[in-house]
Amino acid sequence: VPKMPFPTLHNAMMQFMSFVRRTDAWASTCASGCASGCASRQPSVAEPVPRRPRVISEASTAVTYEGEDDETGFVLKSMSSSSSSSTMKWSEANMRGEKPLEDVLLRATPANTVAAAWSDVTLPQCSAFWKDSNGRAEDYDLSHDAKHVDAFVSHTWNPPENWNIVMGRETNYADVKSTILAVMAKDIALMRGSLGSWGRVTFWVDKACIPQDNKMLKESCINLLEKFISRCDRVCALFTWSYLERLWCVFELACVLVDKPPEKLWLHTENFVTEKSLPLYLQCVRYFSLRRTKCHLESDRAILERKIDSCYESRDAFEELVKA
Repeated sequence: VPKMPFPTLHNAMMQFMSFVRRTDAWASTCASGCASGCASRQPSVAEPVPRRPRVISEASTAVTYEGEDDETGFVLKSMSSSSSSSTMKWSEANMRGEKPLEDVLLRATPANTVAAAWSDVTLPQCSAFWKDSNGRAEDYDLSHDAKHVDAFVSHTWNPPENWNIVMGRETNYADVKSTILAVMAKDIALMRGSLGSWGRVTFWVDKACIPQDNKMLKESCINLLEKFISRCDRVCALFTWSYLERLWCVFELACVLVDKPPEKLWLHTENFVTEKSLPLYLQCVRYFSLRRTKCHLESDRAILERKIDSCYESRDAFEELVKA
């Protein structure tokens, strides 16, 4: 039996889940225990349906988490606007005394706020988060203060320029990222012996863990990137064929190589490697050069080059480390 191409499989899964959601909406209108046996589909114990923050009103950006059971880890609580959250965090950073700054600014995002399986009703919401890097103030409320994080997510926000040609227009990059991270979260939960708690696995994701509405705080977090990586147990790299073209990704990869054993780097390629993309992977590795890497903002390049110059013997040495 020939192997189904991933774009075809992806499109089939999206159509199937669209059908399931329509069925759920119809079933929810039926009385429980009706003669035909219709009932709203209940989430299984092993696969809880995660709840995302819900904005109560457009005027105030107050966020409330719905009450949940112990398995999902959510409790009923209210949060003030993101603007107030970052302002309070800035005050806390300035009043920290002898406490290291990274202890104050380290944040973590629960997996089920940014990751979802193909069958999860929250996939569209999670996918919306990954559509672009434009962070909103309220994205900071998706994370919470943390002393330790399960996994640092290293990725490119935009798909490779030739994504539609290689993977097909029907393959949504944001959907793929959401579902890959759900699998990774479940792998971590499974190692702990509790697959059903995968939603409580924590990720460090820049868009949610760095405040977007406070310039000084944002710059402080960016400058602490390598220290945040050291506080994460492992790194999950979504390794597309354009990954090595992005200077941020290359720097994060180098931090992992220096700070962690190889088994702590999960390099995910299986949803990206196809007959069309494999030659592109070989090409990006073969011709990798620090000079060819790109940054969305030129100011970021200056920051990263200063970090490389201060932490490594030379830029050539840094490049050799990544190639090795």
